[in-house]
Amino acid sequence: MKHSVIGIRTYQWTNEEEVLHKRLLEYFACDSIFIVVDEINKKEVKFPDYVNKIVLNEEFLDSEGILSSHPTQKGIGWLCGDYFYYALREKVDSKFYWLIEPDVGFTFDSLSKFFIRFEECDDDALVQSFQKAPEDWMWKNPAELISPQGYKSFFPLTRLSKRAIDDCKKARKLLTEQLKKNKFDINQYPNDEALVATVIGNNELLSIKNLRTFFPKSFKYFTYMQNISVFPKANEILPLNQVLHPVRDINYASNILVKKLEKELFSSTEISDFLQKFLISSDDYEDFSKEVLRKSQNILIQMLERNESSFKNYRLILEKVLDLYPNLSDNSHVWIWKDKVLVLDYSFLDNIFTLEFDFSKENLVCNVFTRKGNINLIFLINQSKKNIKNNKIEVFAEPIGDIRLSIDKGVSYFYSLIRDFY
Repeated sequence: MKHSVIGIRTYQWTNEEEVLHKRLLEYFACDSIFIVVDEINKKEVKFPDYVNKIVLNEEFLDSEGILSSHPTQKGIGWLCGDYFYYALREKVDSKFYWLIEPDVGFTFDSLSKFFIRFEECDDDALVQSFQKAPEDWMWKNPAELISPQGYKSFFPLTRLSKRAIDDCKKARKLLTEQLKKNKFDINQYPNDEALVATVIGNNELLSIKNLRTFFPKSFKYFTYMQNISVFPKANEILPLNQVLHPVRDINYASNILVKKLEKELFSSTEISDFLQKFLISSDDYEDFSKEVLRKSQNILIQMLERNESSFKNYRLILEKVLDLYPNLSDNSHVWIWKDKVLVLDYSFLDNIFTLEFDFSKENLVCNVFTRKGNINLIFLINQSKKNIKNNKIEVFAEPIGDIRLSIDKGVSYFYSLIRDFY
């Protein structure tokens, strides 16, 4: 019996799956990595010979007494990610089973640094954002079909033990039986996040931990859709040792944008009315469109550059610079105050020392001060004849230019100050 295996949950074989499979080899042996593919009411999906493929289809689900069809447009395999666990558990004997989605990424230089932390962990369930089901959560009522107290979690990356998987499968079988007896509407059939969280949350014999417990600072970019990391080069602007979701390639991300642009264009009466003023032969449609697209490219680049100058990106730059100062990074918190000031708080013992970059005026002003605790730091800085304003030491004030260079300069000074002080 293996200790841990991992399944990639998917319905296709694309560059995303291939890249993830390759990265997982940094920790897992090839015979411990499985592609669990959704072929429920679908054609067979072809995979390379080196891939260990496990099929999830209606024959398997029917044989297990689990619902195999659902009216949701994306299919029951999309709705019920826990099904992939059952297929993996059926084919592979292991103590623990990881399940990961292809749009999960990592900025660890080696995935061994991530997964090795869990080798001594014997908890039955490792999940993210585990909590009681909120009142306004759309899956709260479906979760309560399983137990009066519903729970929720985030499902892109999880690890379950044998018995946790078996308990979840029992719950699915019971729900299927109840559905056949018309005890609830099929649209109330719980999704993966509701079922797994509610089953494990109501079983006192199962131990649960949040993944964030092991890596408190590594899930800042692990979200639903708040941040879409566009690879292959997004990792160049992201800090090290982060777990990312969702990670998408340029083709996928551009398709999302095109759909939004399409919606805006077709709903705009102003553009529609304006186009009617043109008298264009159908023979010229293609050339006209190409010319518009060529000129629109510069507009899109300007929009992307404008986004790059946003505070969200400034924060990314600061977090990336902190990779060069691990002693500083481990005890720091980066945040934004009033959309104008980028702040780094460094905690040591009972002290909080602060580095801030103030963008509220014409010049970028970099200050250092003591937020809490030992004010002797101020006197140390004063020896270097820096300006003091409102109990803050002005490190520099300069025109806003190369933000990365300015942030690097401020952090370097702050680090040397803290190092010399202690």
